[in-house]
Order: sequence, then structure tokens, then C-alpha cells
Amino acid sequence: MRNIYSKFVQINRVIRFLIISDLFIIGGFALIAPIFAIYITGSIEGADLRVLGIAEAIYLFTRSFFQIPAASLIDRIQGDKDNFWAIIIGVSLYAVVSLSYLIVTSPLQLYLVQFLYGLGAAIAVPAWMSVFMKNVDSQHEGLEWGVYDTSVGLGSAAAAFFGGVISDKFGFAPVFISIAVLSVLGIIMLFFVKDQICFKDVCLNKESKDDGL
Repeated sequence: MRNIYSKFVQINRVIRFLIISDLFIIGGFALIAPIFAIYITGSIEGADLRVLGIAEAIYLFTRSFFQIPAASLIDRIQGDKDNFWAIIIGVSLYAVVSLSYLIVTSPLQLYLVQFLYGLGAAIAVPAWMSVFMKNVDSQHEGLEWGVYDTSVGLGSAAAAFFGGVISDKFGFAPVFISIAVLSVLGIIMLFFVKDQICFKDVCLNKESKDDGL
């Protein structure tokens, strides 16, 4: 862990905040990893493993179907700052999705929520990857991608553990509310470096990109 931290602090400020942001967002959804199937089958009348399979398929199909059109649209719109706002829109949908799980009462409603989840991912993921790639340090691409993947992986593992513990002790609602809160925190993290993010070949406030946390 100490080695991971030492590598983390060597990374430029924009990348650090992008990693922290995704740690909140992806880690948030990892909270429901051990409980999602139990929650859905226990809370929705008529829900079974077939319904869960359809729900997951809708999420993956929607994400895959809309991801390339969304990325192409973002690329066509003049001004790469649209990547930043695409991330905000996509992650905001994540927050809506996490709270929507609490009020879902039928398989059809679940399918709609999964559609929104897939749409949010289709918008946010390519935009986030584009911003990350444009701000990664040219001599440390492997390191920074490695630190990102390791950080998010360890955070997700911890979140899955605590998601099971929290739901067992306090019920499902705190878990889904926590996901929404963490998604909002992930959005807030991005605003700390909004004016330091490099877009295409232009880096706003480039001289301060490595300052601070």
C-alpha cells in the first residue's frame, strides 16, 4: 500500500483527481456487487434469475449500442470541454439510477433503470477515457494507467465487502443512497481540476497542473 501511495503522489494533479473521482464512482457501484441479485429478487414481485439476466443484458446492450454514437457526437461538437460535461451528465445518471433501484416495483421498471444505467455509461466512459488520455504524463502512461486500475480495483474490493456488511446490518437503502452520494462526490472531484484539464493540444493553466494535491 505504501508503494502504491508513493506512486500516486508522483502523478500530476489532474490525473490524481480523475483517479479519485472514478474511485468514488466505480467503488460506489461495487457496494451492490454482493447484494444486487438478493435485493432484486426479494423486492420485485416476479423477479427471478431470468429477469436479472435480461436486466444485465439491457444494461450491456444499451452501453454498447450508444457508446460509439455518443463518443462520435462528443468528438464532432466543437470544443473538447464537452468531454468534461459528458462525464458530468453520465455520472449524474448513475446517481439517478442508484436511487431508482429503491423505488423499482416491477421487472419493466427495472429494465428502464438498466437502460438509463447503460446510457449513462455510454456517455461517461468514452469521455472520461478521452480526458484521461489527454492529460496522462507522456513518460508515465503505463504507471498512471496501472495506478488507476490498481486503485479502483482495491477500492471496489473494499466497497464490495462493506456493501455486504452494511446491507446485513442496516438494510439495502443505505447502500443505494451511499452510491448516489459517492457519485456526487466523484462529480465534485472533477470540478477541482476543471480549469487545469488539457483539451486537445491546449492545456488551461498548464503551469499549475502539477500544483497541490
